[in-house]
Amino acid sequence: DDASMTGNDIDISSGSSSNMEQSTPVKPCFDTTSWETLLDESTKTNRLPFTDGHNPSIVSLASNPYEQGTTTTNDSSSNQHVRLDPKHISPLTSAFPSYPLNNLFLAVTIFGNGQCKFGLSDQEVIDYNFSVYNDPPDGKRTIIAVMTPPTSLEEDDTEQQQQHRPFQILGQTTLLLERDVKYGTKRQKGKFIEAQSNPQGGGYTRIHQEFDDPRFFFHEGRLWVLYRNGPLFGYQDQ
Repeated sequence: DDASMTGNDIDISSGSSSNMEQSTPVKPCFDTTSWETLLDESTKTNRLPFTDGHNPSIVSLASNPYEQGTTTTNDSSSNQHVRLDPKHISPLTSAFPSYPLNNLFLAVTIFGNGQCKFGLSDQEVIDYNFSVYNDPPDGKRTIIAVMTPPTSLEEDDTEQQQQHRPFQILGQTTLLLERDVKYGTKRQKGKFIEAQSNPQGGGYTRIHQEFDDPRFFFHEGRLWVLYRNGPLFGYQDQ
């Protein structure tokens, strides 16, 4: 999907630790126009996007972003841990050859019922330029984006010389389910999605599914996404 700067934005504030300084909050801006229409046909005006990203997870694509070990010996290499093996994300290297992986970040976030217009009259919805949607188009959607890091002001710079810039999105796409095995459950009110080969040959079909509250984690040199899909697995309340 084309990642223009016309979508929603998300506040990101980094945490702090003994060897890290807290950074200024920054905003990545996602494009929602690939799955929702902003034009209100009744008024012929563009409205605010309905879906709003929340609960983001953002990680560095560096093999080991923590260069120094925590040991007190001179040999800090014994404490080095390669959390992400570059060979497992080679498609990103091919897609963005001019950007070293050590300088890139990967983000994942869910877009769903982000707009709250409960209790507003029809006129108030128009006055505040809210979206005409009442439910997220095609359901909740999980977006993954490749980003460059935010810039910050140098000590000898002023705001007039250099403005603080947010994360810049190089590309974004919807996280899809590959139907290589059965997915879901028959417990309670859950349901199965059957495996399905690609009718055009090669591999399996991929479909849009709800991957709520996504979180990145690292394991054995790979990057994984932890998520939940309550309705498909028989849970209505989470």
